[in-house]
Amino acid sequence: MIDIASLPENPGCYLYSDEAGTIIYVGKAKNLKKRVSSYFTKKDHDAKTRSLVARIASVDVVVTDTETEAFLLENTLIKKHQPKYNIDLKDAKRYAWIELTRDEFPRLVIARRASGDGTFFGPFVSAAERDHVLKVAKKVFHLRTCKKLPKRPCLRRHMQSCSAPCTGTVSPAEYGENVKKAALLLKGKSHELLDELRQEMAACSAAEEYERALVLRNEIAAIGHLADRQHVERRREYDQDVIAYQVTGGKVYLTAFNVERGSLSNKQEFTFDAGEDFFEEFLVQYYSEREPPAELILEHETGPALAEFLSLKKGKHVDVIVPQRGRNGSCSTSQKRTSRSHSSATRSRAPSLAPPSAWHLPPP
Repeated sequence: MIDIASLPENPGCYLYSDEAGTIIYVGKAKNLKKRVSSYFTKKDHDAKTRSLVARIASVDVVVTDTETEAFLLENTLIKKHQPKYNIDLKDAKRYAWIELTRDEFPRLVIARRASGDGTFFGPFVSAAERDHVLKVAKKVFHLRTCKKLPKRPCLRRHMQSCSAPCTGTVSPAEYGENVKKAALLLKGKSHELLDELRQEMAACSAAEEYERALVLRNEIAAIGHLADRQHVERRREYDQDVIAYQVTGGKVYLTAFNVERGSLSNKQEFTFDAGEDFFEEFLVQYYSEREPPAELILEHETGPALAEFLSLKKGKHVDVIVPQRGRNGSCSTSQKRTSRSHSSATRSRAPSLAPPSAWHLPPP
């Protein structure tokens, strides 16, 4: 029997356990007493929360000084105990990455997972876009793709699309310079790379190294076309995330756009059970695994503790914006349509998108 009257009215975290003593849910609260009591006094819980309440045998609480500290502690406790009824943060889709291997002469390859000792770029939402970026990077920087260095040059060498380190005509240092340039391109820093290449082209022209200057001019053109292709209307010199969701049939269909220096770098889609305060719990877990952006665009207001949590994670101020009109408003509207499209597509193939290991989310 849980003694609600003895619970403190402070901010903090609460941990529900079942009869076996297993922690089955961790939540946060501005007022622990009010939040915990709501589970046992409300009558209109969703199915997931009714299942949770039926299994609660005891509750432990940890008091914090502020609500922001409760955000931090909640995430730590969820990672430690991995309760059954908390969110299991998994992307609804998996996208391929581009890997730059750690060989003496690194190569560019497609990787299904960002695991291993290489450097990974992505994930790419579109396979076509990934393939195009990979094609440009290989063609412009002449990086090898072979698993093992052959004993003699392959067709790519004859097509002048590989510097052919197998022939010994390119040193590790020279090859490494192209690797650095390819990494800048794959990180989305095409403007920095273009500035560097233009300076190098000007120096070659001044030194009357016209063949090298011509090669650089062609590289600049190819990278410029790629940058135009990846460009989005809203240009920014800082990073942004735009997050919106649609709730349909008790499910949340959420889309997160990640924008880096004005270029759309990633899109992720998530599907999980709906419940009260699910959005804040999602944001806390999502940003516990990645650095928050300088600007976060949401479709509705959140509490000030969330902004404090994000700023603390980033180490500097994070702007949380709810656009009303104008460019931000247009972006949010477009992103909302994406969430609706995601929910429709998901419903059409629901059996394959609702595995037992999918998100478990009760309302806190």
